[in-house]
Amino acid sequence: MEQADGDVIFLWTGENTSQGNEEAKKRLQQLQQDPLWGQLRAVKAGKVYEVPSYWIGSGPIAANAILDDLYKYLLGEN
Repeated sequence: MEQADGDVIFLWTGENTSQGNEEAKKRLQQLQQDPLWGQLRAVKAGKVYEVPSYWIGSGPIAANAILDDLYKYLLGEN
């Protein structure tokens, strides 16, 4: 657990179907109820971010969008 504890957590819960999305949200809620979840530094600091599907994409447009998000989440810049 110590090695998995980061300053920031980025979560992608999107799936290809509405049923898959519901299952991912259910699993995220289960994870968030786990006592270990609350012990993570990023959780304590409020630095857990759900990211959109382009985070798993490829290409220059997706990469640019991810960089924009990183500036927003990590530096507070819009």
